[in-house]
Amino acid sequence: MLKPAFITILSFFIFYSACAQSDTAVYYLQKSGKTVSTRDSAAYYRLVYPSGAATDSGLFVVKEFYMSGKLKWNGFSKTNNAQVKLQGQYTAYFVNGNKMLVKHFTNGKQDGDETGFYPNGKFYYSKTKLADKTIYNEYRDSTGNVLAKNGNGKWITYPTRDFSDAKNEVRVINGTGKLISDPIENFFSNKIEGQVVNGHQEGEWSSRLNDSMSMTTVYHNGEQTAQYQTGSDGQKTYYMLRAIPEFPGGAQAFGQFLGQNIVYPIVARQNNTQGRVIITFVVDAEGKLTDIKVVRGIGSGCDEEAVRVLKLSPLWTPGMVDNKPVRTQYSVPISFSLGK
Repeated sequence: MLKPAFITILSFFIFYSACAQSDTAVYYLQKSGKTVSTRDSAAYYRLVYPSGAATDSGLFVVKEFYMSGKLKWNGFSKTNNAQVKLQGQYTAYFVNGNKMLVKHFTNGKQDGDETGFYPNGKFYYSKTKLADKTIYNEYRDSTGNVLAKNGNGKWITYPTRDFSDAKNEVRVINGTGKLISDPIENFFSNKIEGQVVNGHQEGEWSSRLNDSMSMTTVYHNGEQTAQYQTGSDGQKTYYMLRAIPEFPGGAQAFGQFLGQNIVYPIVARQNNTQGRVIITFVVDAEGKLTDIKVVRGIGSGCDEEAVRVLKLSPLWTPGMVDNKPVRTQYSVPISFSLGK
């Protein structure tokens, strides 16, 4: 029973030694991209080969692997350390070995054409990345049906998933590789869908956050104009829109209102408590503040004082969509500072 494990460990040791001898750098990374010192705490590992390994001697070949040993992505970098600066073609792969996407980089920034694929290997989409926008070209479903062509039609985006999760990894059991979970099933577990017109996102693009909540982003000619959540009761709460809510008289008047009404808590003075309290609230269609909550507090009574004063606020000018007032989620920082 110990022999397969010993062979695996020995193989990795030989592999690592070969890399070291050829000046190939090995980095272990967490999902956040942060490097760690040990393999056991890593989500994947990256190899950066000497510059001579690339056809262009000025670039370094980079390959990143899932912990199962499957290739995650490969490309070229202008740097030979963990913080790669991608240049040229980049190709990513699903944990089942199929190609995920192909895109191009210049000086570490994506540009040019991008092609995506489904976990079953079929064509998914093609886009073109420009300096300030993305052009949507063609989209097909997983069976090959064309739903958008020449920048016009229906489009579904499946948010990128980290297939390095254990539930999606290939595990070796008694010398046989087994895919623990179907990557196609996981790939389709969430989606954002809408329309593209002349290569740009247009109208409402919606996704379901959970069984009772959905998120919708509104676009015009590829630019976001609004974003809102819809609850099980059908009520919409906006989070981003062009005509935002405003305190009567503007930001300066709001600052004066806070200064005239906030009473520095005695305990905060005694403890020399200072800092910013971040508050979120909803400005309803009539301009009233509701659902006032502390997102980040500093304690010593400052959080409660910030909430108390906001409850005294006069009616705001509500956010507007198509010249109609709407419920809007809003947040403000309230600073507590002790003078000399």
